[in-house]
Amino acid sequence: MESFVKFAKQLRGSRECTTAEQREEMIREPPPHTQASSEIYQASFAQKMERSNEIKKESLTTPRRVDTPRGPLHKILSGIMQRNRTRIALVEASGKEHCYEEWSNSIQEMAVSIRNAYAKISGETLRNDTIIAVLGDRSGDTLTVCLSVMVAGAAYLPIDSSSPLGRKKALLKESKATCYSGRAVAEADLPLLSISNRPCKRRVLLNSNCVDDLGYVIYTSGTTGVPKGVCVKHDAILNMMTSSTVDFRMKPSDVTYQFTIFCYDNSVLEMFMTLANGAKLLVDDRPFLPRRFVELIDKHSITHCLLFPGVVSTFTSKHFRKLSDLRYWIVGAERLPQALLDTAIEFGINVIQNYGPTEMAAYALTKRMKNTDLGCNLGGPIQNTIMKVTDDDELWLKGKGQMRCYLGWDTIDILKSGGWYATGDRVRQLPNGDVLFLGRRDEQVKVRGHRVELGEIESLISGVTGVKQCKVVLEENEQRLLAFVTVSSALEDVEGKIQARCAEYLPSHMIPAQIMVLSAFPLTKNSKIDVQHLLEDWKASAKTVQLAVLAEKLLERHVDSGLSLLESGGATKEAIQLFRLYQQKYGSTLDLVTLFKCPLREVRQSEHSTEKYRTAGALSAAVDERLRKVWSKVLKRDDIQANDHFFFCGGNSLSLIKLRAEINREFNTVVDINNLLSGLEFREMVTTISSLSLRPRITTVILANEKSTTNLVFVHPLYGGTLSYTSLINALRTKSDFHIIGVQHPNSFGFVSEDLRFFDSVQSLAEQYANEVINLHGDVQQQFLLVDQQYYR
Repeated sequence: MESFVKFAKQLRGSRECTTAEQREEMIREPPPHTQASSEIYQASFAQKMERSNEIKKESLTTPRRVDTPRGPLHKILSGIMQRNRTRIALVEASGKEHCYEEWSNSIQEMAVSIRNAYAKISGETLRNDTIIAVLGDRSGDTLTVCLSVMVAGAAYLPIDSSSPLGRKKALLKESKATCYSGRAVAEADLPLLSISNRPCKRRVLLNSNCVDDLGYVIYTSGTTGVPKGVCVKHDAILNMMTSSTVDFRMKPSDVTYQFTIFCYDNSVLEMFMTLANGAKLLVDDRPFLPRRFVELIDKHSITHCLLFPGVVSTFTSKHFRKLSDLRYWIVGAERLPQALLDTAIEFGINVIQNYGPTEMAAYALTKRMKNTDLGCNLGGPIQNTIMKVTDDDELWLKGKGQMRCYLGWDTIDILKSGGWYATGDRVRQLPNGDVLFLGRRDEQVKVRGHRVELGEIESLISGVTGVKQCKVVLEENEQRLLAFVTVSSALEDVEGKIQARCAEYLPSHMIPAQIMVLSAFPLTKNSKIDVQHLLEDWKASAKTVQLAVLAEKLLERHVDSGLSLLESGGATKEAIQLFRLYQQKYGSTLDLVTLFKCPLREVRQSEHSTEKYRTAGALSAAVDERLRKVWSKVLKRDDIQANDHFFFCGGNSLSLIKLRAEINREFNTVVDINNLLSGLEFREMVTTISSLSLRPRITTVILANEKSTTNLVFVHPLYGGTLSYTSLINALRTKSDFHIIGVQHPNSFGFVSEDLRFFDSVQSLAEQYANEVINLHGDVQQQFLLVDQQYYR
C-alpha cells in the first residue's frame, strides 16, 4: 500500500512539473536573444533536428486497415434504417420526433420525386455525379433533402439560404449544378427543382451508384485561401461512418447534437456518425446559446457534440462544467487552448481532439485527450488513413477519406506525387506517432523582413495565467502585429503581463504592437474566429484614437480623449472642421451629438455615413439592424433570426399594433397593418420596409425624461445644426421638467444623405418638422419650437 501511495505521489509530481513553459519547450525551440546564445541554439537545434529526421524516416505511419462496406451507400442507409425502424432517428428542439421508418419513407419518397422532377426539367434520366444544389438551413427538413438527393443517385451541394444573394448566385454558377431545390434565387440561371415527400405509387429507385461516385460537394470556408468545391465520394463517407463508430464509441442509445450548419463538413460527420449506429440526431434551428444548450443536454440526454473552442470559451464556468454530462466533447476546426483543455480535464470532461481538412471527409486524425496532453496534440490517423511529415514539417495525408478532386480542377494540380494531399499545416511528430500542430504554413508571415510564426506567438500568450484565447493577426498596411485576447474576469493588467512575457521570450520583431482585450471573439457562420471582423474593429478603434489627434491639431493644444470636444474648449466652428477633416481622412461621418456630449474616445462613426446610403444592399443591412432592435423591444427577446415568424416568436394581434407604432417611430415613416401582414417573417418585413421611401431620422433625444409631459424641441438654424444651442441645453440638463429633443437635418453639415428638403418659408418648415416630432415623440400638452432664435408655440 505504501509503495502504491509513493507511486501516486510520483505521478502527481510529474503532472505538476508540466508547466506552461515546459509545454512550450516541447513544441518549439526558444529563439536566441543574443549573439552568444544564438550559436548554442543553432548547434543544439541542429542535433535535435537530426534526431527528429531519424524518427521521421522510421515512422511513416502504417494504416489501420479496416474493411468498409462496398455496397452502394443508399442500400446501406436503407438497411440501417430498416434494422432500427422503431428507434427515434431525428428530434427537433421543438419536440417533434421522427422514427427511422418514418424518416426512411420520407427520404425514399422524396428521392423518387427528385428523379421525376429532374426528368421533367432536363428530359434526361438522373445520372451519377449529377450535382443538385440544396438551399436550406439548420433543420430536419434540409437534412432530409440532402439525404434524398444522395439516395436518388446525385450529389448534393449545400448552400446556406441566408447567404447574400451574390454568394448564392456565384456558388450556383461555379459549381455547374444542373438545378437546385429550396427557396427561389432571384436572377438564377438554373431551373428550380419542385420536389415533395408525398406518398407515390412507384417506390422502386433506379439508382446505379457505386462507391466511387460523388456523394456531396462542399465549398471550403475560404479561411485558408479562395473557396474551392471539394468533391467527396461515397467510399469516403462509408469510411467516415465505420471509423467514427469506433473512435467515438457510438451506440444506438446515443444522442448527437447537430451544431454545425449543414453547408460545412462537420455537419456531414455529425449526421453520418449518428445514422451509422441507429442513434438519435438532435437538430435545433434556433441560434446557439450556452444556456439553451445546457438545457438541451438535460432534456434530451445528449452524449456527443462537436463544439469549437471559440464557442466553448464563451461559456460560464457553470455551463462549461455541464459538458462533463456528455460522453465526449469533440473538438476541432481551430487550435485548442491549453488552459481550456486543462480546465476541461479538471472538470471531468472527456475531450476528443479531431483534425481533418474538408479534403479528407471531415476528419483524418483523432485522439482522446489525457491530463498530460498538449492542447496542440492532434493524435494519429483514423482507419484506412496514413500520414507523413515532410522535411519542412508539413503534414501530408492519404487514404480512403481523401476527396476525389476540387470541382473544375485537374487532380494532377492538387495532389503530390504518390497521391498525397498536402494540408498546409506545420506539425512535429512525437516518438509515439502523434503529431503536434505548430501552425499553418500561411501563418508564417514576414514583418519588416523577418519571418514570424503567428502560432508561436499565440501559444506563448495563451500560456499567460488568465488568458482564455488568443489570436494574432498581421496588419499588412502598417506591418504591425495585433494580439486579440479573451481573459477571465478576475485578471488585472492583462496587457502588462502579456507584454512582459513576450519581452522575455520573443525577439522585438515578434512582439505584438498592440494588445486588445475582448469580451468574446467574433465568429464566422461556421463558428470559427472571424479574423476580418477583428481587423475591422481594430481599424474603427484606430480611427477613434486618431480623432483626438485631429482635435489637437484644430485646437492647437493637448486634448484629453477622456473629455468631450465641448469640455476640451471646442465650439461649433471646431466641430464642423473636425467633422469635415474626419470625413476627408476616413470617408465616413461622425455622430455630432456624441461629439459634444461624450468623451472623444467613445465617439463612433455616425450611422448615416455617406457610403452607407449609396447602395440598396447597404440600406437593407441598416434596416435589418434597426428592425431587429424593434422586434427585440416588442417581443422581449434578443435571438431574432431571418426566418423567424412574428406570430411564432410570441407575437399576437395586440403586439403587432405595437410593432407598427415602433416601426413608424424608428423609421420615420407610415406603415399600415396590411403592409406588415403581407410578410410576417423577419426577412420579409426587412424587404417591405426597405422598399418604402425611408428618410433618415431628423430628431434626436438629447435628454430623455419619460416622466415629463412637456417636450422642449430645438430646431436647427440656417447654419450649424443644433450645436449653437449647446450652452443652453447644458444649462437645462440640471432641470427635470423637460424632455429635450433636437431637430437636425442630416445635411446640416454637408450632403450626408440624398434626402434634400426645400421650403417656401420658415413657417412651412416649422409645420413639417412639428408633424414629424409629434409622430415620433407623441403629442404632449405643450410644444415649444426654437427656430432661428425665435420661439413658436
